[in-house]
Amino acid sequence: MRERRPQRGPAQDARQAIDVVLNHLERHGKNLWGHAIVLPQRAGGGVRLVDRTNNAQENFFRHMKHGERRRSGRKVLTQDFERLPPQAALAANLERPDYVTLLCGSLDHLPAAFAQLDAERRRDQPALRAATDDAAPGDEPDDTPLVSASLPTVDRRIVRSDAMTRRIERAARSRAPKVRRAAG
Repeated sequence: MRERRPQRGPAQDARQAIDVVLNHLERHGKNLWGHAIVLPQRAGGGVRLVDRTNNAQENFFRHMKHGERRRSGRKVLTQDFERLPPQAALAANLERPDYVTLLCGSLDHLPAAFAQLDAERRRDQPALRAATDDAAPGDEPDDTPLVSASLPTVDRRIVRSDAMTRRIERAARSRAPKVRRAAG
């Protein structure tokens, strides 16, 4: 900007504008950008710039709330976010090709990567291993809580109860009742 600043002549407005910007940078420059942090060699070395604001995080949270509002249809999301597992925020990374490439190579390999994580978790947690050993062949293990905010809590307890599951399975196996038509 100093090189572009006209020294004299009819460009007085441009000169004054550049002077304002340069004065502002001289006074406030150290607070306008992120902070430079020098990393030790054991952490990879080099210099990293840290954002001065949390605008990126706030923007991400705004998009996450927007998606949850569209899904649930509710304005107040307090209970939804209290019940949301922490991994839900990480799922947004799967939309970034560079993240997926680092994680598993490509989207084609993503199911295998998740299957490997599930297998490791079952191996490390005996309770999960026992629960999946009792499952019938072909059944999918249900070791994660279902998170849905589309029903009130009281209704969710009823819908997710074992008794309701048995009723649904019994109804699915039964034959439809015959409808008798009145003569006439």
